[in-house]
Amino acid sequence: MAIYYVICITKKPSHDDPYTAIQSYGVSTKVVATSADETWSQLEMIAAIEGGRHTVKCIGKKPGTSDYEFAELEVVNRAGNKYVRSKNDGDKPDNLLAQSECPNT
Repeated sequence: MAIYYVICITKKPSHDDPYTAIQSYGVSTKVVATSADETWSQLEMIAAIEGGRHTVKCIGKKPGTSDYEFAELEVVNRAGNKYVRSKNDGDKPDNLLAQSECPNT
């Protein structure tokens, strides 16, 4: 089982709109990556997590430090609609939304 890290997301038309779903995820097998190795659609991300083929984590910097923090991702099913979110780590619930917009999308 490979571990992938989300390093950017594509969320259009507005990255900050809470009612717009994430369309795709830029992922890398490297903890510190400057670009994504692959781009996964929402359906591909859900299949990877639910199928147990991969562990997927969101990576970010701890505020005020140069240390990295990781949040594992999970699939949630609300009224038949599946989406991906970071598992509650008691810290920040918006780990995915804190990612930058993927370039060239």
